[in-house]
Amino acid sequence: MNFKKQKVLVMDDDKNISSFIADVVESEGYTALESSDMGTFKKYYNEHFPERIILDLQLLGCDGIELIRYLAAEKSTSEIILVSGADRRTLVTAHRLGEQHGLKMGEMLQKPITDKMLEGALRRKSKSLLKFGGEDILAALAEDHMTAVFQPQIVCGQDGRWSIDGVEALARWNHKEFGMITPDKFIPCAEETGMIGPLTDYILQKSLRYIREWEKEGVNLKVAINLSGTMLSDLSLPDRIEKQLDKARVSSSQIVLEVTETAVMSDIKGASDILTRLRLKGFELSMDDFGTGYSSLSQLYRLPFSELKIDRSFVMEMHDNKEAGVIVRSLIDLAHNLGLVACAEGVEDKRTFQELTDLGCKKMQGFYFGKPVNADNLLHSIRQFNNQQLDYSVRTPGLHVTH
Repeated sequence: MNFKKQKVLVMDDDKNISSFIADVVESEGYTALESSDMGTFKKYYNEHFPERIILDLQLLGCDGIELIRYLAAEKSTSEIILVSGADRRTLVTAHRLGEQHGLKMGEMLQKPITDKMLEGALRRKSKSLLKFGGEDILAALAEDHMTAVFQPQIVCGQDGRWSIDGVEALARWNHKEFGMITPDKFIPCAEETGMIGPLTDYILQKSLRYIREWEKEGVNLKVAINLSGTMLSDLSLPDRIEKQLDKARVSSSQIVLEVTETAVMSDIKGASDILTRLRLKGFELSMDDFGTGYSSLSQLYRLPFSELKIDRSFVMEMHDNKEAGVIVRSLIDLAHNLGLVACAEGVEDKRTFQELTDLGCKKMQGFYFGKPVNADNLLHSIRQFNNQQLDYSVRTPGLHVTH
């Protein structure tokens, strides 16, 4: 891939800042296109179809939200890096709006920006421009270049002590040219090309093998496996998963199947059929990213879920956003009132952990307890964490797991 041929469209009405950004862009090997008004922006966009757009949210005569709306109408595939002197909350809201419009949103940079900030944004996100085909994913599976990493999930027991009793399995692609690639770069391709089924089977098989290995070491863990919404129309799915577990001699009670709220609600009839059969076979079912979709309480009540995972976007903003805190509190209460487990994702610091505990949340996941690690390093991390005999009443600071 030749990054020097890629174009970056810069939109900022301050000529000095625009020139500064363009200089950094050019130094990174890209072709920079400078614009300072909506007319020039649209002209350059339609003439050059830039791979990236660096967009200032606060502009004279228009604003970045109008341009986000325009790019959505154009079905843009450009990666958008937001730049603004506005507060962080406004940046996050604009970023989320872009995602809701289906745009490819990159990093968020608050002014004043430096060359290091721009260089980091351009370099870190370069993999998001990679394009793969179904044959690439098939080859990666055949050559065992796909792997699974596991992020710990902690639960609070009746005695008030916290321990790791489960993990979420996450796919990674150890690409021979581009290094370790995260799922957001290849899952859409897998779904579009029909490779999501084989990929999910692959991650499940890896997880089942590790479950048996961990049991030999005296550690019993539940493993959460993500199911794509595209798989909820496959009526053979429950039987296929059950056969894999039977072959591996693993109980269905050790597997939690996660499916997003939006995926379930997009085909409620088909999802209800498959999810009910999975539940009857003994699998735990978790609704992932809860609070970001459009489910109704009546539909939630009718579906056989055992757990609601509160989306990280709410959890991570609890401190700075009163509304996010209200939503988290309401979702925890909702889950408990429906007899479900509430699991909070995105817990990254002690303060969030303590606030969630005060709200009665007894299952959490996030970098504060442990980042995703490979199977070989997982048992050491779990034993180190569990041996601390953590008790929230002590409010111990020693929560971090060494990787």
